[in-house]
Amino acid sequence: MLSRTSMDDNRRPTVAVVIPTHNRRSKLRRLLNCLAQGTVVADHTIVVADRCDDGTVEMLHTSFPDVEVIASETALYSNGARALGLARVTEDCVFFIDDDNVVERDCLRELVTAVVSQPDLGLVGPIMMRYPEGEGVWCAGGYLTRTGVRHRTELEAIRTGTLAPSLTRCDYLPNAFLGRTRILMEEVPLDAQVFPHNWAEVDLGVRMAQAGYEVAVSGGATVWHDVGYAGWATRIGRWQVFDQARSRLRFRRRFPGMCGSRLQFWALTFPISTVYYLVKFARARDFRALTACYARGTIEGAKGDVSAVHLYRGVQSPGPR
Repeated sequence: MLSRTSMDDNRRPTVAVVIPTHNRRSKLRRLLNCLAQGTVVADHTIVVADRCDDGTVEMLHTSFPDVEVIASETALYSNGARALGLARVTEDCVFFIDDDNVVERDCLRELVTAVVSQPDLGLVGPIMMRYPEGEGVWCAGGYLTRTGVRHRTELEAIRTGTLAPSLTRCDYLPNAFLGRTRILMEEVPLDAQVFPHNWAEVDLGVRMAQAGYEVAVSGGATVWHDVGYAGWATRIGRWQVFDQARSRLRFRRRFPGMCGSRLQFWALTFPISTVYYLVKFARARDFRALTACYARGTIEGAKGDVSAVHLYRGVQSPGPR
């Protein structure tokens, strides 16, 4: 039963945390310990274990008995895991956070305060620093550009704020973000069918704005992202490359013209990015297989209906491995 209590009364909204995880037992333990030490502690924590075979589920049952564990043997990927966790949430707000994070003590409190103070705020996320401390900013809000997406790494504008003091508008929030459960269940649902992983947060942010809600990053909330990769592409692997190629075309087809014209994409962005990927594939020493996955993802991204947002009904075929 969905909580209908107004967030404008004197009580703190109830909060659930949903954490997707895949074989990162030690990082997950670190995150759960951080969340337990926060100035605001979640009323309900859900971990969605996506095909974990490293003892994650056993560790959770032993060390964190109050955490609800959903173990899946079917490939969910990040957005499918979030959607499955969201289906179990009855609290007012839900905080999605990936397992490779260290959370500052006041992070959740700052995010909840932002939602309470801004009725039109649909999603709010923290500033994400690189882990360990002192390594700089990973992302202070994501933005759409004519060629794709970029992360803001300058903090001055974030702390000044464009929506409110220390609250700055952005287009999307990767890795960690808090939203109102009702909106995410009824108005702007996660679309794990079309975007099981890559471009999922961008798609959600754009649809949230189209529904009339603000998306913002809070200058008062901080996480440290133990990211483990750098550069334009994220991780280079067969399924990751396939899904990245597929999802960026699906996004451009769902929102035509939002990241530049079709001509600009095929004449400029696509050739340049393809060369970039080919260099990455060569360095990964799996050139032929990765190139085949990239080509297959591009072909699949150009096919099918992407106009409708799909409610969660399980996940599609995981694609090449």
